[in-house]
Amino acid sequence: MMGVWYAIVLHLTWATLILATNNAPAKATPVAAVARIFPARAGLAIIFATVALCALLSIYQSRLSMLKISLLIPQQLILGVSAAGAIHAMTVGHYADGVIRPKGFLIADQLPAVLALLVHSATIIYLAYLMWEREQVET
Repeated sequence: MMGVWYAIVLHLTWATLILATNNAPAKATPVAAVARIFPARAGLAIIFATVALCALLSIYQSRLSMLKISLLIPQQLILGVSAAGAIHAMTVGHYADGVIRPKGFLIADQLPAVLALLVHSATIIYLAYLMWEREQVET
C-alpha cells in the first residue's frame, strides 16, 4: 500500500500547487498530460484531490472488498495518463513544455511517474488476488 500512499501525497501536492500558484505545475510533464484532458485549473485540482481522497478511503476500508479495490481505480487512471505523458516525453526527447533534453536525462527524470503506475498496478493486482484467494477458501 506504500505505492498508494505515494500517489495520494503526489496528487494532493499537485492539487495544492495548482491552486496555490499561477498554474505553473500544470506545465510539468506528468501533470500536463492530465491537464490536456481537464484544462480548467480548478477542475484539474479537483480531479487530483478526488482521486487522492478515493484512494485514501480505500486504505481505510477495514475489509478487503470490491469497494476497496474500486476506490483505487480513479487514481490508477490518472497515474496511467501521467505515465503516458512521461513515456511520450522520453520517446520524443522533450518535456511537455517543449524543453529539449537528452533521452537518457528524460528517462531518469520521468521514470518515477512510470514506476508509480507500475507499483500502483501491482497493489491492485495483489488486492484482487487476495480477494480471489479468500473466495476460493470460502467455497
